[in-house]
Amino acid sequence: MPEFRSRPPRQYPPFFEKIIPITLGVLVLVMFLLLLVAIGVLVGWIG
Repeated sequence: MPEFRSRPPRQYPPFFEKIIPITLGVLVLVMFLLLLVAIGVLVGWIG
């Protein structure tokens, strides 16, 4: 089957291609929320 032979082999499965950006996005979102809560507590808006 030439269509499979012409494709370059992948170093890692495509599952990681989807999970890595999602994980990075979630981490950035959590860090942003923690920073927002910390600033809010320092200023006195929350608690």
